[in-house]
Amino acid sequence: MPFLTRNAAGSGRAFLIGSPEWALVEKTGILDYLWKEAIGDPVWRVTVNPERYTVRVRRQPGRYVVHVIDNPAAREGPMARYRPLYTRLALNSRLLRFEKATIVPDGRTLQVAADGVWKTMELFPDPELTIVLQ
Repeated sequence: MPFLTRNAAGSGRAFLIGSPEWALVEKTGILDYLWKEAIGDPVWRVTVNPERYTVRVRRQPGRYVVHVIDNPAAREGPMARYRPLYTRLALNSRLLRFEKATIVPDGRTLQVAADGVWKTMELFPDPELTIVLQ
């Protein structure tokens, strides 16, 4: 079982794993816990075809810019060629605070659905899509 402690000033963490290595393989929840404690909550996640998309988030004064990039090497359909698909991007609203999502340069506002801390939007990157969060 992992052990978590803070130093006297409260600014650091130390992890001690007191179990054999095979236990970490059999009980993956322990490693999930350690990753979350060491790295924190994820900022984003792609919920449809996650292996296919790359997401980049940049902070600018007063906003965030999100790039969603499709993999043009992906082969879909009966002819095994690139075909753009819809996907869903969920953003952690505790880490990225925003009220409005706009596709640029089109200026089209995206519909955003809230589910707890996650704000989700359906996207069609063909092959790339840029979104401004304000």
